[in-house]
Amino acid sequence: MQTEAHTRWEILKKNKLTKYYDALEKGLVDEKVIPLLNIINSNDNYVTTSSCSGRIIILRMNSGKKDSSFYRKWHRQVTYKEVWDAIQEYDGNDKLWFKVESFILHLYAKNVLHAQKYLAVARQSGVKRGGIYYFKEFPFIELFGTEGIYFPVYDKENLVTEKYMMYITTTANRLLNRIYDRLKLLTDNSKILTDI
Repeated sequence: MQTEAHTRWEILKKNKLTKYYDALEKGLVDEKVIPLLNIINSNDNYVTTSSCSGRIIILRMNSGKKDSSFYRKWHRQVTYKEVWDAIQEYDGNDKLWFKVESFILHLYAKNVLHAQKYLAVARQSGVKRGGIYYFKEFPFIELFGTEGIYFPVYDKENLVTEKYMMYITTTANRLLNRIYDRLKLLTDNSKILTDI
């Protein structure tokens, strides 16, 4: 006999999976994170909500963080020319910031025990930032990679040299590879969830 909480869990999972499959169909899910999301979502005790595999971006910053928007965004390695040309082409009044963001993963667990088990898998995979929160009645897990770069590249004029952007792009691509390696390890370690 199903409990009321079990039924609410099934409804939540069905709603989240519907949104996930719709986003997949529209090509809105980062390709590199799909294997992890599929593993998690195939387990009856978990469901994902939002995620990002890691990215390189140039942000347009106005007066504060709430006033920022993407100027350029890549969920892959970039060439220095892509970044350099984007900065050179910019003719706006806002500041531009170059940023490498690590992966982020949000998921619900059916109960606290399963949330703790997934957090242990994340820790075993080297994920240092994250925790368990509550949203309504189900535990909500938020995980972040710690890798990142963030600095200004334009403020009324270009603030960086081409040579420096070559160096930074190489560094950013190496960092993105580390992020993807950590995500792959988390994906591999998440396969044990099928046995839990």
